[in-house]
Amino acid sequence: MYIIVALLFFGIFLRAYQLDRALGGGDENQALLEWVYTPMNHILTPAGDPRFWNWSLGYGFDQIFNNIVLRMMVLLFGEENALAIRAPAFVAGIACLWVVYKIARQISPSKAVARLALLTVAVCPIHIYYSQTARGYSFVMFFSALSIYATLKLLKSDKNFIWGLLLFLSGILSAYTMPLTVVFFLSLAIWILLVLTIPTLKAEFGFHQELISRKFYQFLTIFLLMGVCSVLLYWPHIDGMLQLLNEYDGSKVDSQVAAGNKLIYFIPNFFVKIFPGPLIYFTPFILIGIFWSKTYCFAYRLLPVVILLTTYLFTLITGLAHYPRGYLFNLPLLLIFLASGVIWAGEYFGNLVKQKTSINWMGYSLVGAYAALALTEIFLNYYPSIKTFNVKDYTQKLSSQIQKNDLLLVADGRFYLYARSLYKNNLQNIITDSQLGGIKLIVDNDSNAADYKVNSIQGIPIFLNWKDRFKEKIVFKDRKLFDLENINSISLLPEDFEATTDWHVQSGDGEFSLLKEHKFTGKYSLLAKASPGKDMVLRGLFGDIELNQPHLAVLVWSTKKFASNDKHFMPGLGISYIKKGKKYYRQIPFGKTNAGMNLHVKEKTLGEETYYWQIHSAIGWIHPGKFSLNLFLNCEAGKSIMYDSMRLFLIRKSSPS
Repeated sequence: MYIIVALLFFGIFLRAYQLDRALGGGDENQALLEWVYTPMNHILTPAGDPRFWNWSLGYGFDQIFNNIVLRMMVLLFGEENALAIRAPAFVAGIACLWVVYKIARQISPSKAVARLALLTVAVCPIHIYYSQTARGYSFVMFFSALSIYATLKLLKSDKNFIWGLLLFLSGILSAYTMPLTVVFFLSLAIWILLVLTIPTLKAEFGFHQELISRKFYQFLTIFLLMGVCSVLLYWPHIDGMLQLLNEYDGSKVDSQVAAGNKLIYFIPNFFVKIFPGPLIYFTPFILIGIFWSKTYCFAYRLLPVVILLTTYLFTLITGLAHYPRGYLFNLPLLLIFLASGVIWAGEYFGNLVKQKTSINWMGYSLVGAYAALALTEIFLNYYPSIKTFNVKDYTQKLSSQIQKNDLLLVADGRFYLYARSLYKNNLQNIITDSQLGGIKLIVDNDSNAADYKVNSIQGIPIFLNWKDRFKEKIVFKDRKLFDLENINSISLLPEDFEATTDWHVQSGDGEFSLLKEHKFTGKYSLLAKASPGKDMVLRGLFGDIELNQPHLAVLVWSTKKFASNDKHFMPGLGISYIKKGKKYYRQIPFGKTNAGMNLHVKEKTLGEETYYWQIHSAIGWIHPGKFSLNLFLNCEAGKSIMYDSMRLFLIRKSSPS
């Protein structure tokens, strides 16, 4: 028992080291910004326009259970608490270690196999990584291990309710984390069916006909309930999921994957994911463990074979492929049979050299070599790769450079998380004060302000011709801040502009009205309701303006959607002018700033229901001339949307002082 406890604590240490590092990086960044930092209904229901969902990224139904748990941690401990946000993955990872050990004890009569299985998973680099990352893959590995353990216990135990409940819960929570795990549970169901129908396998468990019938209906009930509950949980997402299935292009998962070689591609790449570097040379021991190691019965040898074959045949037949990390539900069994294969090989080679001892020194030596190589990968490659900056120092230095009415732009998504609160607070200040202070841009040391473009179809360069106006400051190590100095900004829109403007329906059909009960700022908000069939566009005439030189335009606004899958439209800014007696119209190109950084703010109204408003900002250029300025607001056909707190600032380029 001391060995087991020591191995568990060793696994805990490896996963706790650098757990409190700065948030962000890859999937973690996306999960937090797109999902976790949003109201709960945004997570539970479809988010965004299904036409823009992406299968590989999971837009619309991305690891929902994991995001629910993370949202609860954010509400309890704050948006920037790295330990709290990563705690669910960490706990699931540690729990998985214990369950892997328990599965090994169920499968193998050798205590050494169980101990070494625990060691292999404790030092597994990919398992450590996802136990330290705020994503759902740690949950997937834990739930798959738990479902296997519950299945083995249910086959042999009379405690049907306990193990059946565990199997049911692990199934629906796994599927609610990642829909792809349905393939795993299909594989598990096939294996159970084989055990209950093939005579030699039935005999191994000592099943008589009455018991077989009882077990069959037990498992059938569990899997049917699992399926029904999973469908109900995903019901709000069904339309989007079906649409994605129809439009799915597997080649987007990886450029190297062609329609005909998914099986050939994903098998080696999945194993490389689990066994990086020289660890890949230990994979033959998995086959040795499956075919020759000691197990309580032959059926256990079939379990990893059935799961692997079903998974990859499903991929091959359907053409639905995922990144290799999506198949990590295979990891627990693979590591168990790796350990059993090593033990068998050690005994076999020991017999060959006629050095039969009570201790399998060769097997332990092989596992020791595996652990040494894994630890080398972890300490020399993995830990250095995730080392990040000092969050406290970075945020303090950044805050000292930003004034409360500055618009903060972030050039790289890696910098979003710890700039997000500043950006959010400052946008609220800009709206409340109707004042734009300055414009600040965060980039890495290899970038320049002139290279920055706001998000649009072609990308809009904002600062290309303003090099003489930028003051460069080093914020932190690899990050610098560009400060646009001597801003002379003019606020064009009055308080409650959206309520006091004379709006007309430009296209489509519907109605609009003012609301007092719900607003972000001011006295009113504008509610637009579009009739079915066509999107409605409202046009509001601002008035005539004359500019003698190009101006940078900054637009800030807030919206309230009534369903998270409703489309979001950026307001359009257009000009109309007379030339040679003919009237012309032109839309001003605008790009949304800090795209991907969703900002939800709770309104301060006292109504029975409190709304969350999204706040946004966009930047574009207005060329010189004399024209009428028009503002366009969109509403999706058959839907409603609210607009409030619209602010428009013009910045002219004055000579540097």
